[in-house]
Amino acid sequence: MDYKLNIFSFNSTGMGTNSMEFVKLLLTLSVSILLIQETWHLDNHTSHMLNINDNFLCYPVSGIDEKEKILRGRPFGGTAFYYSKQIAQHVTPKPTGNRRFSAVSLKMSNNETVLITNVYLPNDNYSMSKCTEEFMSC
Repeated sequence: MDYKLNIFSFNSTGMGTNSMEFVKLLLTLSVSILLIQETWHLDNHTSHMLNINDNFLCYPVSGIDEKEKILRGRPFGGTAFYYSKQIAQHVTPKPTGNRRFSAVSLKMSNNETVLITNVYLPNDNYSMSKCTEEFMSC
């Protein structure tokens, strides 16, 4: 992959209208991969994130387990990767089984593979739940 790679990370604090507009703006710049944390989306409500720019693909991972009847602690989380279609053939989403982080592998021109991770680990804990064990599993 002979391509100048520009990676940008953004904590959106929810993918509402203002954040979506900012993401759209970022994608018009020279961004190859955009990592977003704290998207606050559910598994079945990601369609608004998928088609915001014709030149990018999106790999979202919800931070919310919809099977839970009661959401506890800091369930909002969620991450998303936007990556340019120019490099899409070199990018492979890697399911992690963990809602706190997501990953993609990127095959470089020298055939080396780089793993890029996107992590949401909040620094506060107003719920007073035990986060250490959960964070260590990431």
